[in-house]
Amino acid sequence: MKLSVIICVYNERDTILSVIDRVQIVDLGVDWEKEIIVVDNCSTDGTRELLQGVTAPNVKIIYQPRNMGKGTSVRTAIPHCTGEYSITQDADLEYDPAEYRQLLAKALAEDLDVVYGSRVLGGKRYHHYTENYWAVRGLTWLTNLLFGSHLMPIKYTPRTFEQGKKIRAADGLRALWVIIRDRLWPSASVRPIRRQTSAG
Repeated sequence: MKLSVIICVYNERDTILSVIDRVQIVDLGVDWEKEIIVVDNCSTDGTRELLQGVTAPNVKIIYQPRNMGKGTSVRTAIPHCTGEYSITQDADLEYDPAEYRQLLAKALAEDLDVVYGSRVLGGKRYHHYTENYWAVRGLTWLTNLLFGSHLMPIKYTPRTFEQGKKIRAADGLRALWVIIRDRLWPSASVRPIRRQTSAG
């Protein structure tokens, strides 16, 4: 079997080669091979020049013509994936490639199409940025309360705007407004998310 590893990169000169190396050396098991698809999102810090020196046969480098965001970079990579499973790997080593094997084992053991990792469930919790942790937990709690959903908070290691992070404090306030607005004044296209129970 084959795992396709998608690495979206923007201005990660200091970590991109380490990420590729760590993905290359991770042991998935004897029945597995891997391919790496790197999508450079128009880096300006020398990342592109470093990628031009990567010659491993299982690594494909795609250069975006302009900065189009991570979502577009992932969609650009998908048609190039030939593996039975795909995974996204951040270029700043936010995720540990050594954990791929756990995700694949779960997917195969339970015949799953998708497996999501969690920094909260089933292991130790760690949070480097207290303000972000509480902001995300607060927005998640409010969404669950107002919409009857059961979402898990997502945690990430923030980067500066210059490093490629485009989310600012105002975006958190905008998210808060949208949550309240859509609960109090829902449009026809917005429906509350309800958890299905065993009773139906």
